[in-house]
Amino acid sequence: MVASNSQPQPGDGSHKLFNFEVPAVATSRSDAEHETESSSIRSDIDTGTTAPNSPRSRYTAPSTAPSERGHLIGGSWGQDLAGPETRPPVIDLLGHESLGDPFSLHPIDRAAVGGQGFSLSPPLQDCLFAEQQDDLRRGKGFFVPIKRLEHIIREENVVQELERCFPNHSKVTIRSLASDICAIPTEQQHSYRLIFAILVLIDKADWIQDFIGEKVHDGDLPLFKIREPGKQVIRGFGREPGGKESPRRLKCFGRFPIKGLADFEEYQWVVLAPVFERPSRKDVKYYDLHDQVILPFTKESESHEVCHGGFGQVSKVQIHPEHHGFGCDNQFAIKQLNSQDEQAFMAEFDMLSKFSDDTHDHLISVLAAYRQLKYFYLIFPWAEANLVQFWVKIKPDPDFGQTVDWVAKQCEGLADGLRQIHRYESFRDMEPGELSGAGVAGAEDRTGNSTAPMKVKLFGRHGDIKPANILWFPGPNGGMLKLTDFGLSEFHTLKSRSNRSNSRIATSLTYRPPECDMKDGKISRSYDIWTLGCLYLEFITWLLGGWDLVVKFTIMRATGGSTSVPGLHVDKDNSFFELQAGGEMAKIKTSVRDFIRVQLHGHPSCSSYIHEFLNLIEKEMLVVETGDTSSDMRINCTRLHNELQKMRRKCGQERGYALTPLPTRKS
Repeated sequence: MVASNSQPQPGDGSHKLFNFEVPAVATSRSDAEHETESSSIRSDIDTGTTAPNSPRSRYTAPSTAPSERGHLIGGSWGQDLAGPETRPPVIDLLGHESLGDPFSLHPIDRAAVGGQGFSLSPPLQDCLFAEQQDDLRRGKGFFVPIKRLEHIIREENVVQELERCFPNHSKVTIRSLASDICAIPTEQQHSYRLIFAILVLIDKADWIQDFIGEKVHDGDLPLFKIREPGKQVIRGFGREPGGKESPRRLKCFGRFPIKGLADFEEYQWVVLAPVFERPSRKDVKYYDLHDQVILPFTKESESHEVCHGGFGQVSKVQIHPEHHGFGCDNQFAIKQLNSQDEQAFMAEFDMLSKFSDDTHDHLISVLAAYRQLKYFYLIFPWAEANLVQFWVKIKPDPDFGQTVDWVAKQCEGLADGLRQIHRYESFRDMEPGELSGAGVAGAEDRTGNSTAPMKVKLFGRHGDIKPANILWFPGPNGGMLKLTDFGLSEFHTLKSRSNRSNSRIATSLTYRPPECDMKDGKISRSYDIWTLGCLYLEFITWLLGGWDLVVKFTIMRATGGSTSVPGLHVDKDNSFFELQAGGEMAKIKTSVRDFIRVQLHGHPSCSSYIHEFLNLIEKEMLVVETGDTSSDMRINCTRLHNELQKMRRKCGQERGYALTPLPTRKS
């Protein structure tokens, strides 16, 4: 059978297949039967299944149109000399079951053409373009998923593509070349699979020998552009240079025209989408990505779904399953930090890495991090809501009896998570200036001057505990709350009274402790105890009266100022304290104390557990620390966790303790 380039005439039954015309096969079937079978065949090819007596075994469906970004480089008719006997099903290039050649997407009925069967082998270029996934972030370009690419560019397929490129080469030569291309990379040998895929995409597959000859292999990708001085025109490529060296121009690009060089630069990124590895405990991968790298995101949240915060913005994405090893639901949160400060980013990343791989049930695990276009990004599991959203939208009016045990468990867990942060030790070299700021005496020389740096033991602090930084993950028994957003986290010396001046601390205004506003206030790990106490107080408010009571509490404590609370905008300062004596002292707002005693202790559902929890918050957590030796001190995290653990266990053992209403009104 000879392919014809003549145009089909209306009604002659011929079909355009790639760049060739397929003459109609003589048949007595009606046009309606013919079209019915075509539709069935297309369905079979799409699903990879073949029903018994399917018309797919007798007829070849017309090719569908190629992608807008791709173009066909021609098809070829291969003479099948094996005869008309039936062949067993095989897997085609795209991994679908086929009844024809191993490389044929469209088996042809042999009997219908007089016993001289033939099959079409689609070019690898078509197969690669068929697997493209759009670059969602840039809105242009695409990537080919890594496993699909490996499936397509496998040795038997490469052999057939090379036979097209080199019709005069012997089978032995072709097989040897295909073996080199698809080799498993080791210290002794290289793979050229990705290089070959790029060349296939840009119609330069027959130049693969130039790359193998110069040993320009997959491990060298991405290759660096070499431009003509003073111009944007690409004149060649080189391997990544070391230090300040300029890349040396590779000879394998000597035959490339300017357009071919531009095509190579564009299409090398198609095969280089990163694969994010699963983190191991305390070992999370960081990827410093080239600006041109196409991220393997297959779905991204709309602009109105992106959450913005003081330290960054969070968007919801899906990552192609072949491009991550996270082993969880394929929905992730990508946090882009506003700051481009590498030191600030690494501080947050290091802190998060300490608690990765689900080290603690109530601490969020970072999955990976990357930098691109000068911005830093963190990848987390996607949460359905933060605690504010949970209160407002998911459960605005909780049933006390069905919810109190869950609240007790979550509050204990959050305290234990914070305890892990506070107890984590780190050692850091600090200069004399830093040491004095941290309240630590440095090493002194013989003259008594502090000159030498020394290693200092540091302890963690979260720094931004608030309902918006508590994430809710759905699951059995009400789901799980996890502490997140370590954007303000840092390490401090054990001598917490001298840790940091309040003038150098960023904070969330509503939940800030008094020392942030007091003159000469110092910041320590007890900062977190205050903010957690504020969160617990709102948590109990929600448990007793739902979101409406939380709103009422926010309005009641609002005084002069210009701050806002998540979920409710109020042009007032709704913090939990007020200053006295010109900023030398502070006290809990009267409105806060009144709300605790009247609205919470006096609530009709208030049980012994709630009374005890409120007393713990008011007397042990919301304590004003002045810095004097005689000052009252907040409870530490270990004691707090122990108290909450005992209370939670008592809830399980004595149901009356958790559930029996005992409202009181305290003066």
